[in-house]
Amino acid sequence: MLQLKKTFYILGLTSLLLISCKSNYQVIHVTKNVVPDNKAGFYYALPQTYIKVNFTVNQQEKVKGPYSDYAKKYFGLNNVIDHNSTEYKITDLKIETFSEPDSAQYYFVEINDSKLGIIVNRLGLIEAVNPPGKHAVKIEKRLKIDSVSASQKKEYPELFRMFADLSLYEKVDTVYTRVKIDSVYKNVKIDTLFTLEKTLKTSIVEKPTEQKVKEIADLIAKIKDNRFSLLIGDLEVNDKKSIEFMYAELQNLENEYMKLFTGITLNHTSTYTYIYLPEKDTNSNTTQAVLCKFSSAKGMLDLTDPTGDNVYIQVTDNHSTLNVAHYNSEKKKKQKGKHGFYFRMPAYADIDIIHNNNLLQTSKQLIPQLGIVISLPINNAFLQYDENTGNVRQLQIGD
Repeated sequence: MLQLKKTFYILGLTSLLLISCKSNYQVIHVTKNVVPDNKAGFYYALPQTYIKVNFTVNQQEKVKGPYSDYAKKYFGLNNVIDHNSTEYKITDLKIETFSEPDSAQYYFVEINDSKLGIIVNRLGLIEAVNPPGKHAVKIEKRLKIDSVSASQKKEYPELFRMFADLSLYEKVDTVYTRVKIDSVYKNVKIDTLFTLEKTLKTSIVEKPTEQKVKEIADLIAKIKDNRFSLLIGDLEVNDKKSIEFMYAELQNLENEYMKLFTGITLNHTSTYTYIYLPEKDTNSNTTQAVLCKFSSAKGMLDLTDPTGDNVYIQVTDNHSTLNVAHYNSEKKKKQKGKHGFYFRMPAYADIDIIHNNNLLQTSKQLIPQLGIVISLPINNAFLQYDENTGNVRQLQIGD
């Protein structure tokens, strides 16, 4: 069973509230090559998206019944479990995304003599610039449910709980012991006689296998007869609920005994979570990486395990921002003066999970780091960001 941890996050959205009617600021991309000055300001970050892949794996164990070799002789059954085995299978797969600050996309806003307001969340991701007064300070409660990276539920029933029934019996043996008796007359031994003394010895022993199997087969036949008698009304039971209850109990009892011949199949469910960070490749629009390994005999495996087959994650950029990227590149060559706030235009990407050349799951997601970063003019009066992608949702130009 999937185990869940519930974590409450209270996001205090920090506001540097200095709403202005005049914009006089400069936004600088923070890199190790930029030399800072002594001007005041504040930082914000743009997000990058991580891909979270959740696998649900079923582990099926087949356990041979202790009397499986007799299934055909007594019941005519051929298709029974004749050996112990374990098999794993991926039964469900979900692709999700979440955002965190991109370490390569931090910015410093030099405010100079300007009055400027900005809202960032607890991670430093920008959410708004110059928000309306009533939204200047916002505290928001959120409920987040995180799954354990690898959780398992294993429920073993009491295996073959009827196995001990009818296996032992009380054995009584008659033991004769030779006893010597001397005949004595006037303290003189005249003869020696021997007699047999009988004693009973009781012990608990295990029945021979063939005998146990025969008795269980006979018992199953009696249970079947009793179920049939219930159906045709031979037994003196008139209450419908009582009949249904007795029939169900007899059926369960028969099933438990039959497991001694047919074997038992056990199913266990496990969940595994893997995280992948897509990165832009300037040489190709498709990137592929090994996410984990999987074996039908061993289940989910670590990358260091020499066994198992690779499970790949493949991310294909659909070039949805290609034309914008080309236009923006040409525009930057002619752009002069101060830079306004930067935002991300995310790219649509196809995310495929592949195992043994089979497509297990596919999803289409917005991936900010596969798109482009654009700077805005500095005369914007209001900006609202999408905190997951870093794209601009609302924009108002002018005072």
